[in-house]
Amino acid sequence: MAITLLAEDTATVRMAVRETLIRLGHEIIEATNGAEVIAQFESDEPDTVLLDIAMPTRNGVSALKAIRSIDPCAEGVA
Repeated sequence: MAITLLAEDTATVRMAVRETLIRLGHEIIEATNGAEVIAQFESDEPDTVLLDIAMPTRNGVSALKAIRSIDPCAEGVA
């Protein structure tokens, strides 16, 4: 089962995406801001990260840069 880190600060959007991914067989880890994304990435080592661009604390672009510094093999798709 793929582990997906879902980063979205809007609860209704996060819930809708989470339910869809669960139906597709993903295990979901959630984050509501960029700082949480980085902490969750380091601790849980997800297979996939879905990033909201506009989030509090750190935006998605900043979080992606931090993820790439943690794991240089991480790929980003816009």
